[in-house]
This record gives sequence, structure tokens and C-alpha cells, in this order.
Amino acid sequence: MGGFSRPALVVGVAPILRALADRIGMVAVIDGLVAWDPSRCHLSPGERILALVLNLLTDHQPLYQVMDAFRLTDVPLLLGPGVTAEDLTDDALGRALD
Repeated sequence: MGGFSRPALVVGVAPILRALADRIGMVAVIDGLVAWDPSRCHLSPGERILALVLNLLTDHQPLYQVMDAFRLTDVPLLLGPGVTAEDLTDDALGRALD
């Protein structure tokens, strides 16, 4: 068997946590409480906080390593189509916390 082999991406319990966040409307609640400009943000504050919560409950990486942890994860499955680990820099996540 030849060909390209892609390493498996880790998701663990994160899809269940994402489903719970969706059920309670976490992203929409945060986005509704925070002043932000959708034309200037690829991800909303709620989506970035969701990424932090998923990291906290699964990988426990410090803020500056969250992007690296998500590189091993199926990010579109957890955070939506078009979202990549590179969208989760410590600067972007820190702005959501501000």
C-alpha cells in the first residue's frame, strides 16, 4: 500500500462539550453580551471563548500554546467549517478575554 497517510486528528470528548455549549447557546449569549465588530473578526468572541473552554476541559494548554494543541485536532468539526488552528492565536484568544 503506497500513498499518503494523514495522521489521525484527536477530538476526544470535545464534540460532546461542543454539543452541550450549542444546547445552552453559549456562543450566542457571549456574542450578545460583548461589543464586537463582525466585519473585523473572523471568529466571534463567543467562538473564541468556546475554543478556550474546549482547551481547558480537554488539553489544559496555556494560552500561548492553544493554537499548537488545536493543530492536532479536527478544528472544523469542533468550531465550524473554515476555522483553522491558525485562527486561535494567543492574541485572538486574549482579545476575546478582554
